[in-house]
Formats: sequence, structure tokens, C-alpha cells
Amino acid sequence: MGAVPARMELDYLWQDLAAFRRAQAGEPEAADLRELLGSVEEGLDRTVEQVTKDVQRVAAMLMLDIPAVRTLAAAALHSPGLPSGAPGPPPDAAALREALDQVRAGWAAAGIR
Repeated sequence: MGAVPARMELDYLWQDLAAFRRAQAGEPEAADLRELLGSVEEGLDRTVEQVTKDVQRVAAMLMLDIPAVRTLAAAALHSPGLPSGAPGPPPDAAALREALDQVRAGWAAAGIR
């Protein structure tokens, strides 16, 4: 099976975010998801609302599709607790700060806080 095109992956992420919002709002058709996310809350010490905000931030960042996003993703692949195998060395602190500034500027330009 081939790789899913990046645009489709982003569309799926937005669909997931919409489902999280329905669960957060307590909509009856999302009751099973709310229950599952409740288990996540217990395991991660994070609320459904916090998880939803995190997913929204990731989706907003990926929508920018700029090199800075790839720099931040590369850093995330080298984060403690993730399996090794990320290609190349992790970005240095200066590169990460610059990438984060570029992402924030992109968010601001798009009207995202």
C-alpha cells in the first residue's frame, strides 16, 4: 500500500479535530469518543479540552506547510520517549527558536492565535 498524500492526512486530522469538538460539546453521537478521551485524560493527566487544543495547534501548524514546520517536526522525532530512527541529528536550539518564530508569524498572518 502506498503512502497517503499529505493533503489527505491533513484532511483526516481536521476530521479528527471536528470529532473531538463534538465529543467535547457532549453531542450524543460522540459519546463513545468522549468516553475514550476520558480514558486518555486519566492516562495523560490532560483534559479532553486540552487534547482538542493540542490537535488544533498541530493541524494549524501543518497547514502552513513551510520549512519551519518540518524543522519542528524533526525536533519532535528526536524527543525523549519516541522511538529512535529519526533521520539526521536533531535541529539545534537556535534553529528551533527561528522555526517557532516563523510558525508563530505564519499563524498570526492566518489569524490563528
